[in-house]
Amino acid sequence: MAGRQTRNAERTRTELLEAATVVFSRQGPAASLDAVAAAAGTSKGGLLHHFPTRDQLLVALVEHQAERFRRRVEAELDPDDTAPGRLTRAFVRATFADIAEQHGRAHEQAMLLGTLGSSPHLLQIVAADARRWNERLREDGLEWQRLVLILRAADGTTIASLYEGALTREDADRTRDWLLELTHGTGPLR
Repeated sequence: MAGRQTRNAERTRTELLEAATVVFSRQGPAASLDAVAAAAGTSKGGLLHHFPTRDQLLVALVEHQAERFRRRVEAELDPDDTAPGRLTRAFVRATFADIAEQHGRAHEQAMLLGTLGSSPHLLQIVAADARRWNERLREDGLEWQRLVLILRAADGTTIASLYEGALTREDADRTRDWLLELTHGTGPLR
């Protein structure tokens, strides 16, 4: 019975975080806990049972987004790829899979990070996650200049959807392929 309750609690927590992602990305930092609860199909009391404060919800939300992306990158790792840049290629494929996902997850995530950017505490969590990625990717065998260009272009493509609207599938695929091609060289770009 305890295992079933834990699984249900974990599933409910994930559903609340997914609902919070949508609500905060659409309504911005002023989104209410009532709106999050309604989007998740639960009561505000149910939401507060899992996240007793707004700050705890926002921290969990940022951590949830980081963990979701980490799992996506791991799923994109090619077991047959042993060349330098292997993790960077998985990172690029995961980023562009987010962009291509039918529900606009990349756009949602960019909006969410922009919304939460007003909190120094949340920005510290995002910055710590970025440092972990930079450390892992630095060990991936690519020259730093090349790696920085690839990562900034991938991140920029995600954010571009905020200003340019959703990329066409063709544009996203072409950009992804250009970045993947850059991962096959290991030296500087000059």
